[in-house]
Amino acid sequence: MYNESFEQFFKTNNNFMTPINQWNKAATELCQRITQQNMELFGENSTRISKQMKKLSSIKNPKDYFEVLRDCLNEDIAATVQNVNKLIHHTLETTEEFSELCGTMCESAMPKTHTHKEKSGKHTDTE
Repeated sequence: MYNESFEQFFKTNNNFMTPINQWNKAATELCQRITQQNMELFGENSTRISKQMKKLSSIKNPKDYFEVLRDCLNEDIAATVQNVNKLIHHTLETTEEFSELCGTMCESAMPKTHTHKEKSGKHTDTE
């Protein structure tokens, strides 16, 4: 009796651990990709700001200052819109992948548990 219970527990636990390990691996890869994408956005923004500061520091008269400032603001607004679009796209893509992972994990864990219930004779139509 004790050995049978232990074997059942081990099989059930193994059925849940394999999908969880797969989930963790896939989630780690997704997080690494998200971090890489964010670092790329940060690099692009840093480069743009650095160029803008160089332009602003090389201004000789007040009229040029306002023109360069206007150009910098227009560039910032366009970059912000582009970055928001990228961020929304990455978020939707990541959400879709996480949803697929969750579905895959549940499908791989639940049928094995369901089969276990049927074999043990404890499965009822109300479950």
